[in-house]
Amino acid sequence: MKELKEIIKGRMEELEISPYHLAIAYGKIIDPDNRKTERDIGNRYLSTVNKAIEHPETCKNHTLKTLIQALEGELVLCVEFVDKKVYRL
Repeated sequence: MKELKEIIKGRMEELEISPYHLAIAYGKIIDPDNRKTERDIGNRYLSTVNKAIEHPETCKNHTLKTLIQALEGELVLCVEFVDKKVYRL
């Protein structure tokens, strides 16, 4: 199974998007009514996005969900138990 970090970086390559431009997209989702410039938005969220890219397993769920959304995706959680019951949230 691919690591989440590999999936995020692979998607960034597919979209040809840098962490900075991902930070802009992320910021626009977090605060769609923000009247700041793209430069200000990118600078504001770049640290958060870089941390989420490098360590997605330790970032907040909301951060990860928004990051995936900024990559034009959807975060789906699947839980499978030993008795083979599968739950999708």
